[in-house]
Amino acid sequence: MHGQYFKLASEQGLSPELSFSYLTSPTLYSETEGYIIAVQDGVFHTLSYAKRVLEMPLGDTRCKACRTHEETVMHLLSACPRYAPTLYTNRHNMALKVLYYRLRHEYKIDEQSIAQYQVRDPQAVIINDRCKMYWNFSFSTTTQLPHNKPDLMILDSLEKKMYVIEISCPAETNIADKEDEKIRKYKDLMYDFKNTYKEYETIFIPIIVGVMGGMKSNIAAYLGKIKIIKSKNIKGLINQMQKYVILGSLRILRSHEASYSPTKG
Repeated sequence: MHGQYFKLASEQGLSPELSFSYLTSPTLYSETEGYIIAVQDGVFHTLSYAKRVLEMPLGDTRCKACRTHEETVMHLLSACPRYAPTLYTNRHNMALKVLYYRLRHEYKIDEQSIAQYQVRDPQAVIINDRCKMYWNFSFSTTTQLPHNKPDLMILDSLEKKMYVIEISCPAETNIADKEDEKIRKYKDLMYDFKNTYKEYETIFIPIIVGVMGGMKSNIAAYLGKIKIIKSKNIKGLINQMQKYVILGSLRILRSHEASYSPTKG
């Protein structure tokens, strides 16, 4: 199974440089890196792995958490309904906070940078003389829209730009489709914003990081549209967001393993 993830990334058109940039992170222990690589190649004791690779005589390989789908690594990390409202949301928010607090610092809301794990719940709305920032805010629109609550919305009063930012952490096989889905879902909201904030240029920014850190090369171009972020800082920002997605995924696997180990019945 060695090299399985590298092959997958290549087949999905992901950026090798960005998808494996976590290996250059000075804040990851070597043991964690080894664990990540093993999981990326599918070497994790799911029921599917036990039956198909270890050839254990198992009759039922349904996920022990949801009991509806085959228990694979990618199911646990991206498609298990049991974990979607909690562990998936926590992973998503940790990655989003990396960008949120970087922007707060760049816009001089925070004079000193704040680590995302230091603040439990970001403020829904925060304003200074340069910008307004909205976190997970439901906007009133001229017509009722099903998708009116983007992850982040920023009004830059100096540049006269509005940034609508959506982050998602899908399976690596779903990265391209998820990007298209985000653009399609928020098309009507962007149209409404354009008519409401006529003096602002409206820019939609989908940030898609796979559950095991996979990314397309265009993620850098999307972040580069946010003018206040210096181009020299984009790669480091991407690396930090990727790190928190991967660590969130490992936390999901460890939680699943601890909750459904043989000793727990």
